[in-house]
Amino acid sequence: MIYKNKIFLAVFLFFIGFYGFAQNNKTVPATSVNNYSRKREVLNWYTSLGAIRAKSSDGNTVLIEIVFGYKLGDENAEVEFAQRTIEIKDYLRNLMMKKTKNEILNPKNEEKLSNEIKNGINQEILNQATIRDVQFLQKEITE
Repeated sequence: MIYKNKIFLAVFLFFIGFYGFAQNNKTVPATSVNNYSRKREVLNWYTSLGAIRAKSSDGNTVLIEIVFGYKLGDENAEVEFAQRTIEIKDYLRNLMMKKTKNEILNPKNEEKLSNEIKNGINQEILNQATIRDVQFLQKEITE
């Protein structure tokens, strides 16, 4: 009896697996795939900012390193970033001092923080260049 149950179970699982495999491998027309695809813009990256250290609003030491994405071929952007490095670092230190450990480290807040950095530097510091993306290379907190 136990042997028959094992055979029945094996056959049953085989058919369920085969049916699931067949459902997952159905071909999808190219038009429906293209409706959902979104291409990211190719950017140049400014990587010379270095690490920024600050104290968070809850007293923790913050160490971040970020890079800026800017329009491909914009030769003036890197020059302006280099000329304004001191101001940019000061802005980032002041921003980190207003944030808590959780606001900085929580992955759910990363996009919001990146946008806040991008918009703040674009509006308050840069004249001609425009940051299009901000990515964190390093984000550490020491208590």
